[in-house]
Amino acid sequence: MCVAISSTALQSHWTLAYCCFDFTCGETFTSWAEKEQHLNISTQHNICYSCPWNPGFSTQEQLADHLEQGHNWCNECELQFIRPSDLTEHDVSQHNMCDQCSTYYDSPSNLRIAGRSSDHIMTHAAKLVECPGCPRNFISDSAMVLHLETGFCPSGTDLGHINDIAFQRFQSKHYVCDVNSAYDCSCPTCRDEFWHISGLLQHAESEACGQTTEWNTPLGKFLHFLDIRVH
Repeated sequence: MCVAISSTALQSHWTLAYCCFDFTCGETFTSWAEKEQHLNISTQHNICYSCPWNPGFSTQEQLADHLEQGHNWCNECELQFIRPSDLTEHDVSQHNMCDQCSTYYDSPSNLRIAGRSSDHIMTHAAKLVECPGCPRNFISDSAMVLHLETGFCPSGTDLGHINDIAFQRFQSKHYVCDVNSAYDCSCPTCRDEFWHISGLLQHAESEACGQTTEWNTPLGKFLHFLDIRVH
């Protein structure tokens, strides 16, 4: 027997079902408050509550990078700054950070010694990655892409644009996740899964497996296309 229900009631049903289902854990909750409590205490979720869409990250480290790059947040002091330059000044003065390559040192004296080291000076040129959408430089490709994903780049690029660039390419078949996965992309080599392409790039840069970002790899070709598409 068919039962007629209003479109409003149907929409309410689907909204409740979506909001109270955890696609990562596969658990269903009786209310949004119950789900929110679960999200706050579960080690499987790393959510940014500063972003209006509350994005989730695969690891705590990726969330920390997002907070630092996107929200000028000092994770150690749990302080947020108005401008990126304010955070940089804080890191240099309080956490002995090199303002050129963002490397942290145990003490001010170690930072001064490193500043005179030829090996350390060489890393400055090697680690500078230019953002194609603004004048900012970053220590890695993953940090640059994370900056774009947050939507804070003056170019207006955001997570949606990055996903369009990443997944509309022929090469995306090498790193796109199955439609049934809660994640967006996976490593072409070891198949570890990640929420966003920046997390996959960070994985490749860490040398955790044999995957790299060389120009002839799927990730290298994504970065090349990104440089063309973002202005």
